[in-house]
Amino acid sequence: MKTIQTLKYVLASALVSVLFALPVSADQTVTEQGQVEQVQTGMIDINNANEAQLAQLVKVGPKKAQEIIRYREANGPFKSVDELAKVKGIGEKTVEQNRERLLAGQ
Repeated sequence: MKTIQTLKYVLASALVSVLFALPVSADQTVTEQGQVEQVQTGMIDINNANEAQLAQLVKVGPKKAQEIIRYREANGPFKSVDELAKVKGIGEKTVEQNRERLLAGQ
């Protein structure tokens, strides 16, 4: 009986260790297959979002979303949400209108 309890404890500890070792941000989850996927939290990570996710922002459609992705690919990840205003067609007003939904994760 004690061996079974010890085994359960060891397995639970190993599982917790593996889960904490995964590089997952607050807006991501790990599937049973071990794949990381976005969680619909309402937040959009401008460094990882795809075109469809970016196009959900206020005053940002598919073309501006493509510009954000091009800028990100050419210049590397955004260091802050404010840097989004450097993208052609995205101004400070657009950044402010979307600020509460944006994050610049790494």
